[in-house]
Amino acid sequence: DPLYYPTIEHTGSVRFQAEENLELGVLNFVLENERPTREMINEFSANNITFGFQTTDQSVSAASVNFNYADNADKNHRVIISAENDVRFLPGVNMTVPALSVSAKNFDVNNSQITVGATFGSEIDVMGEMKLRGGSTIESLSPYFNQAPKPVSIDISSEQLILESGSYIGAWNHEDDTTGSKAIANLNIQTGEISLEDAFIGTRTTNAAKAGDLEVAATGIVLGKDSRLGSYSFGKGESGDITTVSYTHLR
Repeated sequence: DPLYYPTIEHTGSVRFQAEENLELGVLNFVLENERPTREMINEFSANNITFGFQTTDQSVSAASVNFNYADNADKNHRVIISAENDVRFLPGVNMTVPALSVSAKNFDVNNSQITVGATFGSEIDVMGEMKLRGGSTIESLSPYFNQAPKPVSIDISSEQLILESGSYIGAWNHEDDTTGSKAIANLNIQTGEISLEDAFIGTRTTNAAKAGDLEVAATGIVLGKDSRLGSYSFGKGESGDITTVSYTHLR
């Protein structure tokens, strides 16, 4: 039960640094001060970084490592994850933070959820392969209030981007925000080859806000069965602009 997990309750910044491997199996991060007057930074750096614990049961969805923060904030409260080699999210990582910065050689996300805000930009910079599997998701939620005067961007770069069945990368407003018009984040993706199988990358609006723009630049784009790249409007707002550049093939 996550209620009884070891918990770090903090009012300031938290930093974990390791020379070789940094492994956090079961842990809650809770910000005690809901409206801190200074920027809060959670920083993790090592050769290899692993969140969560290995299980042979692929259906396990219980949270293992929780970041229980507001998805939007008026200050740049950011989680920074920096690895010389690999970053791995094993099943059950649930990360909700205002902003995220990741740099690694490879980034593997398995049966985990990442939620960021749209008040500040987020970036994921991977030299090699970035993979979302086991229904993993990365999403950006726009703020309820006028914290973001103009759209920010979620920037993702990698040599290869793979989304397996049930996974998605998206930017949209809160589902219960039916009347708001606050900016939804743009999605910018630069990669060598991108491969989707029953997966989705895109933006969406269900209220008066314009959906974020989607820009995908890749050497090759492979869309498998039931896979989509797009921007959609299910409300009064417009859909976003879509720019897709494939230097060799799109299929």
